[in-house]
Amino acid sequence: MTATTSAASHNALTVYVSDPPAVRSNPSLQAAVTGEQLAFNALKPSNKVTLKLETGAKISDNARTAIADNSAIAYLGEFQSGQSRLTAGITNAQDLLELSATDTTKPGKNDYEAQSQYGDTFASVPAQLGVSASALQKANPALKHQRAQAAYGYAAMEVLLKVLLAAHGQANNRATIVHGVQATLKDNKGHAAVSSFKIKLK
Repeated sequence: MTATTSAASHNALTVYVSDPPAVRSNPSLQAAVTGEQLAFNALKPSNKVTLKLETGAKISDNARTAIADNSAIAYLGEFQSGQSRLTAGITNAQDLLELSATDTTKPGKNDYEAQSQYGDTFASVPAQLGVSASALQKANPALKHQRAQAAYGYAAMEVLLKVLLAAHGQANNRATIVHGVQATLKDNKGHAAVSSFKIKLK
């Protein structure tokens, strides 16, 4: 891998969230975005980690904005069912984690541009964790007054931030973060208390 595709900038890390008009006009999906923002504001491990919302109507453009940023460490999207397959190939081409809080449709090999080089770089909270939004909400007092879907967003961001923290000096390594998030979701399958998750980096 080249430096620009295997690692984000050492001095800053950026988490991108795709928030197109189709999501903003859907209260349940927008609740997931709100959950991600709540988790980031409550749990971000360092001021060197920033959050950027991409609000363009074309989700492919949102993904391309993320991969054009060398500080990008993750792209949180997409939220509409089946839409992640339209952007997973873009993020995969730069070995960038694409983490969906609500889309359970896993992109196929034909949706990737560089899977033979980087492998699978997509993760889905509901598909891989196998826990309902209501169960996640009950396990998190901070979400008591939010829509249930906010719990999926909060869980997605919380897992990502925990992996970044556990990675220490490798937090800017995109492959490390991809594998860490995927392994953590797999290892904690069926559990709703994200705050007590065991973090795995491989």
